[in-house]
Amino acid sequence: MSDIACNSCNALLDTSDIEPFSECECPECGANIVIPYHFGNLVLKESIERYGVFDIYSGCTSDDEKDTYIYILNNEIKDYEDTLKLAEETAKQFAELNNHYLNKTIGFGVENDRFYVTEAIPDGYDMSSYDPATAEEPLNFENVVEIMKSVGLGLATLHHKEIAHHDICPENIHIDDKGNVKLKKLFISSFTYKYNVLKNLPHEVSPYFISPEKLEKGTEEKPGDAFSYAAVAYFLLTGKYPFIGRNEIETKYCRLKKGNGFQPGKADKIPESPDEVKYKIPEMPKKLREEINDEINNTLLSAFKYEIGVRPNIPQILDAFTMYQANKDKEEGIAAAQKKMVLTETVIIPGDKLKKKKKKGFLGIFGL
Repeated sequence: MSDIACNSCNALLDTSDIEPFSECECPECGANIVIPYHFGNLVLKESIERYGVFDIYSGCTSDDEKDTYIYILNNEIKDYEDTLKLAEETAKQFAELNNHYLNKTIGFGVENDRFYVTEAIPDGYDMSSYDPATAEEPLNFENVVEIMKSVGLGLATLHHKEIAHHDICPENIHIDDKGNVKLKKLFISSFTYKYNVLKNLPHEVSPYFISPEKLEKGTEEKPGDAFSYAAVAYFLLTGKYPFIGRNEIETKYCRLKKGNGFQPGKADKIPESPDEVKYKIPEMPKKLREEINDEINNTLLSAFKYEIGVRPNIPQILDAFTMYQANKDKEEGIAAAQKKMVLTETVIIPGDKLKKKKKKGFLGIFGL
């Protein structure tokens, strides 16, 4: 198919001599157009990246023009049949999930002898757009609590079904135009983790949020998600990373070794290998932001424990945010009730009673 319609003026354009994904101008209205690539029933609009053994595109199907992520498996890899089986099992697992807080895996199948998976592209933005270094002020505290509650509810659903996400980071937390929070890239994160474990490959994820066991042993279970979830919450609440060093080696490996914490000084050698990195205790989050109460503070710090068995699980971390919000709502409710009582006594009561009150000096402070 060589003709496409301009999104702005609907003029039909002959694109037979133009390379897919290249940009051109509509000769009728001057609008910028990216030339799509028709791949069986899939319409690939933009090449995003290669992620492990999958090529990722934005696009849609010929039957539904709603934009989606499209993951297409490289069919030239070694052990293709085993990889295909793993991909199919993982895709089926997520396609069967339907949760408000989880970005939906729409479907999967085969086009042009290539296996593919589609995932909805929500409107809005993801939390990787937050940069404390350039932000004029910290993120609204109540909004962060609400975001982390939503992510926690989505994760709790996954964990209840014995599924781990394996890449909890700001980039994978999405806020749509209506304010709904969704955890995304479920299929690709889970599949890539399983594939890397199977092939004994390193995990290419953010050094700020990776769990100690995933870094050290190459494997993790649900407690790894809990560690990463707490690390993201710490970052969004305080604008600081719980573990950070003077280079990437120190940033990653300072969460591994047990023992006394340290504060690197000028005399400390910048590590060149993991064996040179000392364990670092994260700074107490409540010292970085006064709105953080003891329960959130202590729960997050517990989630950073090196020992897996003593970390709180997702529902327990979620409880800390829920209790904070409940107490806040209770305080605001009491304050609102008190304000209403004052207004009732001073404004809403009938005029004849106001006169009686005035004689007693009740409204003297208002000059009445």
